[in-house]
Amino acid sequence: MTTPPAVSIVLPVRNGEAYISAAIDSMLNQSFSGFEMLVINDGSTDGTPDLLTEAAKKDARIRILQGDGKGLVHALNLGISKARSHLICRMDADDLSDTNRLERQVAFLEASPEVDLVFSQMRMMNAAGELTGKQTHALTSPEAVKQALERGDCEVHHPTVLGRRQALLEAGLYREAFARAEDLDLWLRMSERGKIAGLDEILLTYRIHGGQVSREHTLRQRFSRDLAVLCARHRRTSGQDPMKGLENPIALDENTVVLTAEGEPMPSDILALLKTYRALDAVLSDQPDRIPDTETLRWLLKDLRQKSIFPSARLRQKVYHHIAQTAFGRGEISLGIKAALRALQNNPSRAIKQRFKPV
Repeated sequence: MTTPPAVSIVLPVRNGEAYISAAIDSMLNQSFSGFEMLVINDGSTDGTPDLLTEAAKKDARIRILQGDGKGLVHALNLGISKARSHLICRMDADDLSDTNRLERQVAFLEASPEVDLVFSQMRMMNAAGELTGKQTHALTSPEAVKQALERGDCEVHHPTVLGRRQALLEAGLYREAFARAEDLDLWLRMSERGKIAGLDEILLTYRIHGGQVSREHTLRQRFSRDLAVLCARHRRTSGQDPMKGLENPIALDENTVVLTAEGEPMPSDILALLKTYRALDAVLSDQPDRIPDTETLRWLLKDLRQKSIFPSARLRQKVYHHIAQTAFGRGEISLGIKAALRALQNNPSRAIKQRFKPV
């Protein structure tokens, strides 16, 4: 009977020919060698499949799985379901793991049976593989990590995690309904059952390159983040998860009624959150026929004053400029001035340079 590996590395990839070979090599060169690597090819149309085939021929620890092309959540869950080890290591197709990553993280979990998942710090590199000099300084104690997660601050760096497979399964794995923040949703559910801890050491180099984040992805990510926090709050107070049983993300580009899996109305706080993000999606769509009515724009401007939604000043500016231009075009001078003033407060030079136009 074949002895199962000590660690199963789960590495999803789609059209990653530019970086996948380096990512795989960084794992094959680990000081800890007792692992299997499950590479999920999720519908690649470039040279990725050929590179994976060649890599698997050279190292028997590599297993290639064919994903269904439905995206990261499905690929990750497939990899975890097929893993033979009781420990799951996450790896992305464009990053590089330090040679001692597995050794350090496995040793930590072996010495800390109360911890279900451990992550590490990361250093940053650009698309060419050049270090930028930046690195993370995430909180590491289980108590601090849990408190940060409950605020929506995802201290747990997804590409660096090593976790117990059973704990992942018991938490329910990743959920497509929280697309773009599926990791935060899972960490919140895991932290309700066990402990998540971090290492102060840098054990992975994270690659920053163009095409990683778009406007649509940013909006979806922020909505899913806020939704995950609200659902966790409901689980703590009522023991119920409003999103339980719902498989698909809530649509932001339409005004359909959203119900729970039991057909009941969603809680008022989730409906209020959805109202904000649907209005934002319409404003940022650059489609004139989708711009909300004046009362909704007035409400949105007031709502944004009370919330911190975008980390990107550019997107905040675009929202204010859209509202200002639309209001002035409709003869709503007071609203237009308020939006223009908000744009000036947010970024004076950009507002003046763009003449309050949404570029």
